[in-house]
Amino acid sequence: MALKLNIKAASKNSGAATPPDEASKLATRYRELSKQLDSIEADAKLVRAELLSVVNEFRNERLTRGQADTSIPVYTTDGNKVLVVYPEKYKSLGDDNIPALKEAYGENYPLFVEELESIALRDDVSLTQLKGVCGKNFDAVMALIDVKHSVKPRKGAFTQVAELYKSGKAAAADDLLTFIDATIGSPTVRT
Repeated sequence: MALKLNIKAASKNSGAATPPDEASKLATRYRELSKQLDSIEADAKLVRAELLSVVNEFRNERLTRGQADTSIPVYTTDGNKVLVVYPEKYKSLGDDNIPALKEAYGENYPLFVEELESIALRDDVSLTQLKGVCGKNFDAVMALIDVKHSVKPRKGAFTQVAELYKSGKAAAADDLLTFIDATIGSPTVRT
């Protein structure tokens, strides 16, 4: 026999027990504060985006003068400081980008680009199958594995951009900055 539950939502006039008036006042205040918080968070998100836009322009201008910053302090009008941090954590791009990157960077490709490989079992292969094959030979194991190739900027990429600008190689610096911007995680803003 299937379980049948008879659940009805209590309406205000249903005679259901309600907490004392103090709870109603607290609930009202909670809702008001929640709405204010939502509004403040939305405003903060917009201001953060505007701040990052201005600071990113400043950072890029400094890069063109050969100065690389991984963090930029921004002093507030009341004498405090906000720190914009550019973490050197990059997402990888597919290996279909390798030819364009090699063409853009030429002999400097290995200096700027880190090639990555990852392996994963194909969807139609179980771990048990892999264990059974591993003892045989490498080719049999590789037949069960998809190798994924990807690329990302090497650590110190911002310094490389600054050096390229310093040495008069603005086009190469712009290309490397495009690569960085396509792969870098979002900067953080610390108060």
